[in-house]
Amino acid sequence: MKQFLFILSVAFFASCSHQTSDVKKLQQENDSLLQAKSHLENETNDYLTSMNEIEDNFSKIKEMENYIQVNKSSENTPDIRTKINDDVIQISEILKANKEKLAILNHKLSRSNLRIAALEQTVARLNTTLNEKIQLIQSLSDELKIKDATITELSKNVDTLHQTVNTLSAQKQQQQNELAAQDAKLHTAWYVFGTAKELKAQKIITSGGLFSSEKVLQKDFNKQYFVKIDIRQVKTIPLYSKKVKILTTHPQGSYTLDKKDGNYVLTIKDYNEFWSVSRYLVIQVD
Repeated sequence: MKQFLFILSVAFFASCSHQTSDVKKLQQENDSLLQAKSHLENETNDYLTSMNEIEDNFSKIKEMENYIQVNKSSENTPDIRTKINDDVIQISEILKANKEKLAILNHKLSRSNLRIAALEQTVARLNTTLNEKIQLIQSLSDELKIKDATITELSKNVDTLHQTVNTLSAQKQQQQNELAAQDAKLHTAWYVFGTAKELKAQKIITSGGLFSSEKVLQKDFNKQYFVKIDIRQVKTIPLYSKKVKILTTHPQGSYTLDKKDGNYVLTIKDYNEFWSVSRYLVIQVD
């Protein structure tokens, strides 16, 4: 009986030992599965996070592309052109970031045991989109460079045109001033009236000697003593004297000497003819 109990005890303990070993093995397998599941979830989440960031970047690029496409062909302001150029630079930076993210993602996928067709297709699509965007932004950059060069050339042409207009305006003004000066000179004359004593004092008339008459407007006479006039404007000269004598030569019929209130007034009837012989008029009054 004792021998039987001993055998039964040995069998019981052997059975318990075998069950404990199986439990431990199952526990280890379960732990491995949980660890693999956690790793798979982390890896998948990492892929999804990267793809979401890339997709968000493409959305931002799309918004900027729309703005550029709407405004790049229109006659826009310098502020709009600046924004377009800034957007192109920003798109280039975003594409560079996406390219780096996709390179990391492709590298991880190539080394991963995880094979999900939808995930691989999404990554492939992102790679295709990236290449398309790179080509598009390069095309936009080239187009904007050409347009900026054209605008710069037009600005230079406009500046040159403005300079030409300013030069021509200055030349025209100078010509007008010269013409005005010439016109004024053509229509300028000088007159003076005074007693013989006054006129001699200014060397306007000089004694001719014992047997010769007085001479008028010889050299060194005082030109400042004369009144400068525009012959088109001055048609009458009051002489304030009852006795007058015109000493310079002026055609008969081009003027009259009329009395007004007892004093003479010279009236020029034809100024071109009157001043045709001399542009100086000297009248002696007493």
